[in-house]
Amino acid sequence: MKKIILMTALATAVLTANAQDIKPYEEKMSQIEAQFKSLEAAYQAFGKKDPATFTDAEKAKLNEIMSKADSLDNVQKTTALEIARKFKDTKFPAKYVAKIMYDVEFDELKELCDPNTGYYNEPEMAKPKQLFESYKLRQPGSMY
Repeated sequence: MKKIILMTALATAVLTANAQDIKPYEEKMSQIEAQFKSLEAAYQAFGKKDPATFTDAEKAKLNEIMSKADSLDNVQKTTALEIARKFKDTKFPAKYVAKIMYDVEFDELKELCDPNTGYYNEPEMAKPKQLFESYKLRQPGSMY
Protein backbone atom coordinates (compact mmCIF):
# COMPACT_ATOMS: atom_id res chain seq x y z
CA MET A 1 0.00 0.00 0.00
CA LYS A 2 2.84 2.36 0.84
CA LYS A 3 4.42 1.68 -2.54
CA ILE A 4 1.24 2.64 -4.38
CA ILE A 5 0.90 5.88 -2.44
CA LEU A 6 4.57 6.65 -2.96
CA MET A 7 4.34 5.94 -6.70
CA THR A 8 1.27 8.17 -7.14
CA ALA A 9 2.93 10.97 -5.19
CA LEU A 10 6.05 10.63 -7.33
CA ALA A 11 4.01 10.60 -10.56
CA THR A 12 2.13 13.71 -9.44
CA ALA A 13 5.40 15.49 -8.66
CA VAL A 14 6.85 14.56 -12.06
CA LEU A 15 3.74 15.74 -13.94
CA THR A 16 3.65 18.98 -11.97
CA ALA A 17 7.32 19.63 -12.69
CA ASN A 18 6.77 18.89 -16.38
CA ALA A 19 3.83 21.31 -16.53
CA GLN A 20 5.96 23.99 -14.90
CA ASP A 21 8.70 23.42 -17.49
CA ILE A 22 6.21 23.82 -20.35
CA LYS A 23 4.62 27.05 -19.11
CA PRO A 24 7.54 29.43 -19.91
CA TYR A 25 7.74 28.05 -23.43
CA GLU A 26 4.00 28.45 -23.99
CA GLU A 27 4.23 32.03 -22.76
CA LYS A 28 7.19 32.78 -25.02
CA MET A 29 5.47 31.34 -28.09
CA SER A 30 2.24 33.22 -27.34
CA GLN A 31 4.25 36.46 -27.01
CA ILE A 32 5.85 35.80 -30.38
CA GLU A 33 2.40 35.19 -31.90
CA ALA A 34 1.10 38.44 -30.40
CA GLN A 35 4.04 40.36 -31.84
CA PHE A 36 3.44 38.77 -35.24
CA LYS A 37 -0.21 39.84 -35.13
CA SER A 38 0.70 43.44 -34.31
CA LEU A 39 3.22 43.47 -37.17
CA GLU A 40 0.63 41.97 -39.48
CA ALA A 41 -1.84 44.72 -38.60
CA ALA A 42 0.78 47.37 -39.30
CA TYR A 43 1.67 45.69 -42.59
CA GLN A 44 -1.96 45.48 -43.69
CA ALA A 45 -2.25 49.24 -43.28
CA PHE A 46 0.34 49.52 -46.05
CA GLY A 47 -1.45 46.91 -48.16
CA LYS A 48 -4.33 49.28 -48.78
CA LYS A 49 -2.08 51.81 -50.48
CA ASP A 50 -0.50 51.73 -53.91
CA PRO A 51 3.22 50.87 -53.54
CA ALA A 52 4.12 53.47 -56.15
CA THR A 53 2.82 56.23 -53.87
CA PHE A 54 4.88 55.26 -50.80
CA THR A 55 6.98 58.03 -49.29
CA ASP A 56 10.51 57.40 -48.08
CA ALA A 57 9.27 57.30 -44.48
CA GLU A 58 6.63 54.70 -45.38
CA LYS A 59 9.22 52.61 -47.21
CA ALA A 60 11.50 52.78 -44.17
CA LYS A 61 8.62 51.76 -41.88
CA LEU A 62 7.76 48.87 -44.19
CA ASN A 63 11.38 47.68 -44.21
CA GLU A 64 11.42 47.92 -40.41
CA ILE A 65 8.26 45.79 -40.18
CA MET A 66 9.76 43.19 -42.52
CA SER A 67 13.04 43.00 -40.60
CA LYS A 68 11.17 42.62 -37.29
CA ALA A 69 9.05 39.86 -38.81
CA ASP A 70 12.16 38.05 -40.05
CA SER A 71 13.82 38.22 -36.64
CA LEU A 72 10.62 37.02 -34.94
CA ASP A 73 10.46 34.15 -37.42
CA ASN A 74 14.00 33.12 -36.48
CA VAL A 75 13.19 33.33 -32.76
CA GLN A 76 10.04 31.25 -33.29
CA LYS A 77 11.96 28.61 -35.23
CA THR A 78 14.74 28.43 -32.62
CA THR A 79 12.27 28.20 -29.75
CA ALA A 80 10.18 25.54 -31.48
CA LEU A 81 13.28 23.44 -32.17
CA GLU A 82 14.33 23.83 -28.54
CA ILE A 83 10.85 22.73 -27.40
CA ALA A 84 10.93 19.71 -29.72
CA ARG A 85 14.35 18.63 -28.46
CA LYS A 86 13.66 19.24 -24.79
CA PHE A 87 10.19 17.68 -24.67
CA LYS A 88 10.61 14.95 -27.29
CA ASP A 89 8.94 12.35 -25.04
CA THR A 90 5.74 14.40 -24.62
CA LYS A 91 2.89 15.48 -26.91
CA PHE A 92 3.60 19.17 -26.29
CA PRO A 93 5.87 19.97 -29.30
CA ALA A 94 3.45 18.79 -32.02
CA LYS A 95 1.66 22.10 -32.51
CA TYR A 96 4.94 24.00 -32.75
CA VAL A 97 6.49 21.55 -35.20
CA ALA A 98 3.50 22.10 -37.48
CA LYS A 99 4.12 25.86 -37.36
CA ILE A 100 7.78 25.70 -38.39
CA MET A 101 7.75 22.75 -40.79
CA TYR A 102 8.42 24.91 -43.86
CA ASP A 103 11.23 26.83 -42.15
CA VAL A 104 13.51 23.89 -41.35
CA GLU A 105 16.02 21.99 -43.45
CA PHE A 106 15.60 18.32 -44.40
CA ASP A 107 17.80 17.02 -41.58
CA GLU A 108 15.95 19.07 -38.97
CA LEU A 109 12.58 17.90 -40.31
CA LYS A 110 13.87 14.33 -40.21
CA GLU A 111 14.76 14.81 -36.54
CA LEU A 112 11.36 16.37 -35.82
CA CYS A 113 9.47 13.57 -37.60
CA ASP A 114 11.22 10.77 -35.71
CA PRO A 115 8.67 8.00 -34.97
CA ASN A 116 10.24 7.46 -31.53
CA THR A 117 9.10 10.86 -30.24
CA GLY A 118 6.09 11.19 -27.96
CA TYR A 119 4.36 13.62 -30.29
CA TYR A 120 4.76 11.67 -33.56
CA ASN A 121 1.20 10.29 -33.61
CA GLU A 122 -0.51 13.56 -32.74
CA PRO A 123 -3.03 14.91 -35.30
CA GLU A 124 -1.00 18.12 -35.67
CA MET A 125 1.88 16.05 -37.07
CA ALA A 126 -0.02 14.87 -40.17
CA LYS A 127 1.16 17.72 -42.41
CA PRO A 128 4.79 17.69 -41.19
CA LYS A 129 4.93 13.94 -41.86
CA GLN A 130 3.51 14.43 -45.37
CA LEU A 131 6.04 17.16 -46.05
CA PHE A 132 8.86 14.94 -44.80
CA GLU A 133 7.71 12.09 -47.05
CA SER A 134 7.67 14.41 -50.07
CA TYR A 135 11.15 15.70 -49.17
CA LYS A 136 12.41 12.11 -48.97
CA LEU A 137 11.29 11.51 -52.55
CA ARG A 138 13.28 14.53 -53.74
CA GLN A 139 16.38 13.65 -51.76
CA PRO A 140 19.43 13.22 -54.02
CA GLY A 141 20.34 9.60 -54.63
CA SER A 142 16.94 8.16 -53.73
CA MET A 143 15.16 5.84 -56.15
CA TYR A 144 11.60 6.64 -57.22
